[in-house]
Amino acid sequence: MRAFAPGANANVSINGATASVTTNSITITALAENGQWNNSQVNSTESRVEVKLDNQTIVLENSRLRVNELDYGAVQQGDQVRLERGRVTVNSQERNPAQGAAANDATSEPKHETAERAP
Repeated sequence: MRAFAPGANANVSINGATASVTTNSITITALAENGQWNNSQVNSTESRVEVKLDNQTIVLENSRLRVNELDYGAVQQGDQVRLERGRVTVNSQERNPAQGAAANDATSEPKHETAERAP
């Protein structure tokens, strides 16, 4: 998968409870949990799009999707992303956030304290 530069052509539209962000043929649809979106802000550069909707932050950067600082993995041109009730789906497949350091700890060897024993 090749990286894309999302920022140059980001389009955002908000219609009550539905916000739609389109950049580089990726569409992100976010549904408000409490009726409708009240505040929105978009920051865009050539390699990054950041959309703030009330207390939710969506970032597309270097082919990666982050929602509220949680990494949901790579996305590519043509993908359809949906954010609804705390769930993220990409092309109708639910995604869980990457666990980052927590995942590394979980997959590493368990740490056991060792007590020194006298002979």
